[in-house]
Amino acid sequence: MGQVTKKKTSERVLVDGGADIGESMFFNVPRSRVLKSHLRLSIVCDTDNVTKSIGHVTLGPKSSGKVGVLTS
Repeated sequence: MGQVTKKKTSERVLVDGGADIGESMFFNVPRSRVLKSHLRLSIVCDTDNVTKSIGHVTLGPKSSGKVGVLTS
């Protein structure tokens, strides 16, 4: 598979104390693999040394477009 190039990371603190984090990455995928590839981005929360998945999104040709409801 191709190389991942990380371009930049930015972070700013929001009014409510949360963080707005921006990531930019580029992926080189050979033309022959484009229709067979997907990318899954997972969001996790680390509180009191407990890591919990709070959501994810999958991008690619077989993505279903399902909508999920976030509950705590």
